[in-house]
Amino acid sequence: MDIILSFVLLTELSLSACSFVNIALNRPARQQHPVTGKPWGADRAVDGRYSDLSITGGQCTITEYGHTTATLHVDLGGVHSVHHIFIQYRTDNIAWNGQHPYTARFLGFSVYLSNTMDIKDGVVCFHDTKYTRETIPNPTNITCPKDTYGRYIIYYNNRTHPPIPADYHQFAFNELCELEVYGCPRSGFYGENCSLPCSQYCQGENCNLIDGTCSVCVDGYTGAKTAWQKYPYSYKQEWGANRAVDGRKSDLSVFKGQCVISADRKFTAEWFVDLGEMLSIHHIFIQYRTDNNVWDESNAYTGRFLGFSVYISNTTNKDDGTLCFKDTSYTRATIPNPTNISCITHGRFVIYYNDRTHPPYPAGYSMFAFNELCEVEVYGCPVIGYYGMNCSLPCPLNCQEGHCNIVDGTCLGCIAGFIGSQCNKECDGGKFGQDCNNKCGNCSQNEQCHHINGSCMNGCNPGYYGSYCSKKCDGGKFGQDCNNKCGNCSQNEQCHHINGSCMNGCNTGYFGSYCSKIEDDGNTSITLYFTIATFSVSIVIIIIQFIYIIIRSKQRKKHKRRKTYEQTRNENVFTQDIGGYESMLSGPEDNYQELATVTAH
Repeated sequence: MDIILSFVLLTELSLSACSFVNIALNRPARQQHPVTGKPWGADRAVDGRYSDLSITGGQCTITEYGHTTATLHVDLGGVHSVHHIFIQYRTDNIAWNGQHPYTARFLGFSVYLSNTMDIKDGVVCFHDTKYTRETIPNPTNITCPKDTYGRYIIYYNNRTHPPIPADYHQFAFNELCELEVYGCPRSGFYGENCSLPCSQYCQGENCNLIDGTCSVCVDGYTGAKTAWQKYPYSYKQEWGANRAVDGRKSDLSVFKGQCVISADRKFTAEWFVDLGEMLSIHHIFIQYRTDNNVWDESNAYTGRFLGFSVYISNTTNKDDGTLCFKDTSYTRATIPNPTNISCITHGRFVIYYNDRTHPPYPAGYSMFAFNELCEVEVYGCPVIGYYGMNCSLPCPLNCQEGHCNIVDGTCLGCIAGFIGSQCNKECDGGKFGQDCNNKCGNCSQNEQCHHINGSCMNGCNPGYYGSYCSKKCDGGKFGQDCNNKCGNCSQNEQCHHINGSCMNGCNTGYFGSYCSKIEDDGNTSITLYFTIATFSVSIVIIIIQFIYIIIRSKQRKKHKRRKTYEQTRNENVFTQDIGGYESMLSGPEDNYQELATVTAH
């Protein structure tokens, strides 16, 4: 089987995204049990004002006290597809918490979307069965089920089936300060700014607000892709843009409703189909109108087909996309129909374009531009991240957004940090990031930085700091990890971030590459020498004093020992002499005594 035949017709799927407006603003509203004669009517809930959430601010709906049901209807004026509903309940401008008196009144509420004013005919968007006074939110956003359409938004609460839960108030109230309904202001549109028309084959021309899919198709049709054309033919829905993606091309005339027909006398013609998401595309098949006549240079529609272009884009603007084909060489005799256009790329919108805006036109060209497409088929893989026969092979891991060439699997772009046809090579050579286009910083020893985020895993070269080692040392620092302090550079300028040298000289009194040496101007030397001499003399004096003190201390100690010795010796001599005298006197005493005795006689 030819590989072309293995790809899926992508015009069978759909998806989108959009933004919405408040379609309930100032629409007619009515409520059950209004308070007569007070400025609290139902219209207060749709007036766009909710800066004062009290009973006196005139911005809130208030119902009578003592009823067991409370209902408020808003008429949207027509059947609309609703995205979500915003409700702001009365607070009296005090904090909304479990002690607030109105939480009990809000509990148990429901919101319906209906085509009549009876809730029984509608769809329940929300019914509170689990909130408590502590958990019920205010304000709150309510999302209705997908593919829900209606004309009336109905707020409802009741206390009709006792026993009433403990947190609930015994009566039901509206007390809505604002109710906003978000969707498209015109029925039959969807997408960004509600700018894309729903398929004419959606029943009632209502489609999903996000992806444009029909919830119900008109008889004879099943879910086709959403298509659009710039100048539709007025009052001829059977020639609408979706005819080009309905799968029918058995009758190529204007009469059987299988071809797009654009308005006459226009100088540009544009048509696109929304694939719903960005997908990998292999080729595009185009069948142009022939009116079931032979396609040759005599066919009137060859001149209208000449000069056409085909784009693949991620937006509805062709200039944002990739040009797949532009006819610059065909003639009425050579232009093929049908034709296959190869376009190995990825995108969401396939755009057909032709113009007659720059005369003179080549021979054979029609004066005006037309669409007149009977069928456009886009072939590719319906799931992102696959390629090959039957789209069964996964794209390489590091392909950007999972997209690869639908035939050979080569990546159509790589995620950051990788290069190569398979995106299996990490950035090197001092590069990192998307397409390896970013340069690494000053990593330590000029190592490769992280291939994805560019960080230096092992620090920085001297003179740099930061995760990317792209910041030079500053703040008077330099060197490895900016841990060294600059010298006395001129005017205290930053020194060289790597080696610390002062590029513009030194402050007065310093010299050297680092301005760390003190300059000698003569007086400085004398002062220095005098200082050194003074210091030296002081040291000598101190040493002499110290020696003197030691000597004097030793002399005192020696003197003290000598004095003690002499005193001791004298004491010993004195004691011995006295003993001697006593011994010598003992004899003469006796002698004197004897003499005395002799004298007496």
